[in-house]
Amino acid sequence: AKQAEVVRTWNLLTAKPTIFLVNVHEDDVSKGKNKWLLKIKRWIDMHAPGSRILPVSVGHESKLQQMDPEELKTYANETRLASRL
Repeated sequence: AKQAEVVRTWNLLTAKPTIFLVNVHEDDVSKGKNKWLLKIKRWIDMHAPGSRILPVSVGHESKLQQMDPEELKTYANETRLASRL
């Protein structure tokens, strides 16, 4: 335990928590689920315990980035879907 505390002060990349971004289909963003996420989460738990998973639709994010602020606000209010990034 003491060694782990010392290593954390070194700011090594391997000692940092990991977040896995998983690209999912645009439709899965609105559904809030994807058939692969549980399997991916199990793999992450086995190979990188304590890491987090963040499902993101790159297609959806791309569309959001192209909207002007007012259009984005209207879209978010109507769909309840905001950027995950």
